[in-house]
Amino acid sequence: MRQNVSPEMRRHRFVRALQDHLGDRLEFTTGRVPNGHFKADAVKEHGFSLRVNSQFVNKTVSLLHITAGRVRDAKAP
Repeated sequence: MRQNVSPEMRRHRFVRALQDHLGDRLEFTTGRVPNGHFKADAVKEHGFSLRVNSQFVNKTVSLLHITAGRVRDAKAP
């Protein structure tokens, strides 16, 4: 079950940099976001997932996740 990003992970330097760069297009939510916006949520308490809601198809695309403080792209094992 998806959950909100923890305060600890929101302070992670990479997450802060994403927030600074993406501004209002990054939403910390477990709900839907508008097309072209980015969604940040988590599977576990100390995790972070970044998804984008496609402007061209009605789907979200996983871009990366952070597990135990390590950044991984969506294709990493």
